[in-house]
Amino acid sequence: MTYAAEQKNREWIAIVTSNLQRLSYELLVAEGNAFVEKSRLDEADKRFAFAHEAAKKARNASWEQDMVRARKNVQHAVFTSSHERSTKLLEQVLKYQNQSLEEGEEFLSEGGNTFVKHTEAYHNEYQRLLLLKEAIEGWVSALAIARKITGPSSRVLQDVVNSSMLNVTEFLVQHWFA
Repeated sequence: MTYAAEQKNREWIAIVTSNLQRLSYELLVAEGNAFVEKSRLDEADKRFAFAHEAAKKARNASWEQDMVRARKNVQHAVFTSSHERSTKLLEQVLKYQNQSLEEGEEFLSEGGNTFVKHTEAYHNEYQRLLLLKEAIEGWVSALAIARKITGPSSRVLQDVVNSSMLNVTEFLVQHWFA
């Protein structure tokens, strides 16, 4: 590139620039695919986003379409993973069997080093709440991903999360307020 610039040859500069853009794009796509194979979907999405930017700078519509498609597939996979994990946690809450505590059993207090005695009811409800909290956090993550996805599928994915949250609300009402 330096030699082409020194010679003030625009054709050489254009060729070198084009080759650098293609190389950048191909490296980012290869990294993204490697992350997909390792199931590190968040990292793959970042690499595909960078590759999409490289495709825009190169003004290559084919590359741009490929990256939009790749990112959408990765985001759908992340959404599905997050939603399925949260759904499994909700199922655990629904099937949770109360555990009986033995006389004198103590637990570490939250955020502390001291042991505290709790009732069976407290212990069991606390375990359910921890599972629900984790499930809701997963759905919040899934909802954020669904909002990133463009097109009509975004609305469908958001409706899936909203439906799941209605199931959580229904459980809470039936379990604690009925």
